[in-house]
Amino acid sequence: MDEISPWMGLAVIAAEDQKFPDHWGFDVSAIEKALAHNERNENRIRGASTLSQQTAKNLFLWDGRSWVRKGLEAGLTLGIETVWSKK
Repeated sequence: MDEISPWMGLAVIAAEDQKFPDHWGFDVSAIEKALAHNERNENRIRGASTLSQQTAKNLFLWDGRSWVRKGLEAGLTLGIETVWSKK
């Protein structure tokens, strides 16, 4: 970890979740945009997962798409946001 540039974290935030410092685990505007996009384009699904949601999924859950997994991800995301610092 000591050899990773301190700019790397900022690059990930810029690419994946620009509102990371400001939200509590969920980017409501991104979710709304994804829902609108997905209604118009059934073949090209757009996601809206924040870094916190991706962390919950990748550390604690299984791959795939289901409402059960997404519900568990939401609960874990709230826990991550409550317990872990964003610094």
